[in-house]
Amino acid sequence: MRAWVAVHRKHHAYVDREGDPHSPVVHGIAPIFFAGYRYYFRESTNEATLRRFGHDCPDDWLERNLYEGRSNLGLALLAAIYLGLLGPWLGLLGFALQLMWMPLCAGVINGLGHHAGYRNHETRDGSRNVVPLALVIAGEELHNNHHRFPRSAKFSTRWWEFDVGWAVIRALAACGLARELYVYDRKWRPGRRCRRCDRPRRRRSRPRGAERMHEGRRKGSLPLSQLSWSAAGFYLLVHALCLGVVYTGLSWHALALFAGGFAARMFALTVGFHRYFAHRAFKTSRWFQFVLALLASTTLQGGVIWWAETHRRHHRNADTSRDLHSPHFQGFFYSHYLWFLDRRNRVTCHEAIPDLARYPELRWLDTWHFVPFAAMCVGLYHYWGAEGVLWAGLLPTVLIWEITHWVQSFSHAWGGYRRYASDDLSRNHWPLGVLALGEFHNNHHRFSSSARQGHVWWELDVGWYVLRLWAALGLVWDLKTPTNLSQETSGASERGEPFV
Repeated sequence: MRAWVAVHRKHHAYVDREGDPHSPVVHGIAPIFFAGYRYYFRESTNEATLRRFGHDCPDDWLERNLYEGRSNLGLALLAAIYLGLLGPWLGLLGFALQLMWMPLCAGVINGLGHHAGYRNHETRDGSRNVVPLALVIAGEELHNNHHRFPRSAKFSTRWWEFDVGWAVIRALAACGLARELYVYDRKWRPGRRCRRCDRPRRRRSRPRGAERMHEGRRKGSLPLSQLSWSAAGFYLLVHALCLGVVYTGLSWHALALFAGGFAARMFALTVGFHRYFAHRAFKTSRWFQFVLALLASTTLQGGVIWWAETHRRHHRNADTSRDLHSPHFQGFFYSHYLWFLDRRNRVTCHEAIPDLARYPELRWLDTWHFVPFAAMCVGLYHYWGAEGVLWAGLLPTVLIWEITHWVQSFSHAWGGYRRYASDDLSRNHWPLGVLALGEFHNNHHRFSSSARQGHVWWELDVGWYVLRLWAALGLVWDLKTPTNLSQETSGASERGEPFV
């Protein structure tokens, strides 16, 4: 018993990082799922682990001479129970199935419980609930709930979840065999039903997901006196002009213009504004730096210095009350649409970003950021008329706006998957990442200064592929990747954990 407790406590102390005895993030999902018991047995013989994490466990004669010294007697006792209850043939069959079932359960909890499923609570690890009806492994399937409230005897935290282990504990408490039960880290008194203790504290369930997050919840609001009416009017006007598709019609030529206009400018945004100017993920010459700023400015997302400064501010305060667009503090609608229309957020702070403000050409472009878009529309009209302005100019602009909005709000709110246990609530959404040419948001927040944001082969990062080509041509150099960033501190989220 002492060995099991020590290994489990060490798992919670180092969860999903180097030192975790059985983390699929560190060791891979396949070894933990199919052979996780080997990692447990190896760690259970580590005397340092037993001394540090095995405290407060029974240390009597039974523990030293029966449980710890002769643990295999438990298997013999289990075999005797099966044979005594079911007879020789059915007993042997039941015992064999039990021997196969126990390692599989460990693989499901230690492997899938940190790899696949859903999350009720934002924790600093990658824990997940495998299924809502925890009937088979005595409630352990609700693994994310357990990691959020590790001392709780009740693992279900939603009305539609069922923890059969809690039902058994309640029965033991009714018989006087269990007492001082903790529910959501608070003491529960048997024989007295307390509705407050049977439910999680809803206000704290989200903000307590990361140490850097402030307690409480503040909904973002935008008083009309702080609304930038000119920006809001222009934003709505561009959307309204897209209704011109009724006039131009749909054709293969129009679709080709749309695809070209979207791909070129989406690439300029993710590689230029985001990876280069905001995070300095690679180096380039001064003239090519200006070309990137010029092309990215055609997306109509503000000036280059303003964009980089506000984005760096977001990373410094990600998912805290000081974040410019956190859906958990400012609300989903504000973080999705309103934050950039707030006058308080539209001022460029040159003092906060001196590495870019020292270039006069970038300061000029930051002030006159709408000029590249206007010049582009003039060229499109010259060559393809109204169809070119609409399909290669306005429609791609709106789509790029929406993708940016969804990354800023949705990728900090729901769904997706978390490859890394970052200090914020970022998550990857595969369709959104591919459509944004490589913006896998949890990967990015874990290695924010990396030029590469797709970390496995199926996370298609077009921006990275083109950067590799440019590096071969000598246009860019010193590309930062998660591999070399893990050896140094670079950005708010890098901690030197292994890159997988």
